[in-house]
Amino acid sequence: RQTHTQTHRHTDTHHQKQHSLGFHKLLPNTMNSGQLPFATSDTAPLLVRCCDSPSGAGLVAVADRFSVSVLQPTTRSSGGTASGVSSTDLMALDFDCLGGLFPGVRARSLAWSPLTVSAVQSASSFESSPPLSGGSETQSVHTRLSLCVGGHDTLLHYLAWETDTVVADPTLAVSSSSDATSTAPLTSPVLQTSLVLSGHRSAPIQCNFHPRTDRLTLASIADDLTAKVWDLTTQQITAEFFTAYSPVAVQWHPSEPEQLMVAHAGGEICIQDLRSNRVALRMHAPSTAPLSSVDWCVLDSLRVGAASGSEWFVWDLSSSSDPLQARVGHGHSAQHFRWSNTHANVFATAGSSNLKVWDQHRYEMPLSVSLNSWVGSLSWMPTSPCVVVGGSRKLVFASIG
Repeated sequence: RQTHTQTHRHTDTHHQKQHSLGFHKLLPNTMNSGQLPFATSDTAPLLVRCCDSPSGAGLVAVADRFSVSVLQPTTRSSGGTASGVSSTDLMALDFDCLGGLFPGVRARSLAWSPLTVSAVQSASSFESSPPLSGGSETQSVHTRLSLCVGGHDTLLHYLAWETDTVVADPTLAVSSSSDATSTAPLTSPVLQTSLVLSGHRSAPIQCNFHPRTDRLTLASIADDLTAKVWDLTTQQITAEFFTAYSPVAVQWHPSEPEQLMVAHAGGEICIQDLRSNRVALRMHAPSTAPLSSVDWCVLDSLRVGAASGSEWFVWDLSSSSDPLQARVGHGHSAQHFRWSNTHANVFATAGSSNLKVWDQHRYEMPLSVSLNSWVGSLSWMPTSPCVVVGGSRKLVFASIG
């Protein structure tokens, strides 16, 4: 294994708005959905990942051919700011591009670090805090963006940069207005850190950070039939698991820090106990088609869902290793399964060119959208019932609220 680190300063301010992107409405009469055109010369589906950390709520990472852009929502409504991401009125949202990362390779997977702090959350903390001594209303709004990119070069690229913006009114740091004023924020140089982890023999299919913030721990899988756990502080592999078929998912237990789920295309889903280095639970999808996607419900750790062939499955870990529910969800292969971050009984599935949102308790499908584009990825916003799909040269947003 080889590792490489470097830290350097940039004189430009990557976090500042470069351009604003607006929605085009898709289904004006039945549901709140829209598509966000994305300027890129690449026709492959975009890879998208919403920030999982509450401190970075609203941030969206989008990867095209050789770059990763970070988007932050703002509202066009009067007095609105990016904190309006909780709103289900998607048509009132714009997205500002905070900047781009250039790992130099096409991204295969994305993962947000729990250390990420958006300017919106920092500004909210400022608004709720008492005035500084002396009555001054000036304070530094801190932004820290850090994520991992699994590249087609088989490497894991950890990239981070942070700035401090001095503002009299924190909303100026994230305002969608392009008018320059005398109260424009003053930004310090960007401190960027990059870390490259080498250990996989093929492109990392998926990677996820442990939610703990005291120590950066990353789990990753690749077509080399391995799942690896990395300590980014020491840049070492602390655990490694082998799979019989190509792995399709790796995810940390929502509340148990030492449990890790690893699933492979052969249909097996294993929950590994890192303390004993043993399998704590083993499940198997009753399908002849390869397992394509697995997700652990953040709001209810007893629920695991998966997509296999044209079907989706849901397990209740407290009752049996057999699926609690199974249903045909797509006419063709379902490639993605993701639980909502705001409703424990809601999840989304995506096939080759369509999106469906399901209510597990009611056996209903409150949302179905034909995307007219190959689906590259699927991700939920952390604080609103909004799902984001990466298509060809566009992002599709849909809200069930």
